[in-house]
Amino acid sequence: MFQIPGLGDKLGQLGQLTQIASMWNDFKAKNPEVIEFMNKVNARGFCEGQELSVTVKYPDGTEYKADFVVGKDDLPVLEALGRIDL
Repeated sequence: MFQIPGLGDKLGQLGQLTQIASMWNDFKAKNPEVIEFMNKVNARGFCEGQELSVTVKYPDGTEYKADFVVGKDDLPVLEALGRIDL
């Protein structure tokens, strides 16, 4: 059984998934611009040659950035992720 920090070890997998769903709904309500962005990208779809970039900036100034170009072999996993209802 997987365990999610902060959710305790007394919940079964179904209970943990219920907690995650609740947390996700709270996140969506508090961050609608993120969900709108993800929905726009998903609606347009993924294609070979598409460039993806992710940047994370911490309050202390530390920054991590990852860039990659979508290849033909990446499409199945991106398309599968795109089918997840946000």
